[in-house]
Amino acid sequence: MVMILKDYLVKVFTIGVEVLVALKRNTKILLLPSPTAKLEKQLKKKMTASIELQRNGKIKEYAEASKEIFDMQEELDKLTSESNKEKDYKNEM
Repeated sequence: MVMILKDYLVKVFTIGVEVLVALKRNTKILLLPSPTAKLEKQLKKKMTASIELQRNGKIKEYAEASKEIFDMQEELDKLTSESNKEKDYKNEM
């Protein structure tokens, strides 16, 4: 039983090393967060906060938050379209 477990762990470790080597080749692509990830996270937080402002009757603050959300969404759309253009260019090569 111990030998079977040992052999299994060796195989798993070997596969893990092979995966790490493959990941190392594509480090830039796989390990770096997308440029839109941080903005998406901020946008979700801002949307949640704006809902609370609206529920609490803070209309002026809600309007300001809505404007910021709109601007963030436009920026996110711009980054997404740029990212798609880069992907299309790389696929053409």
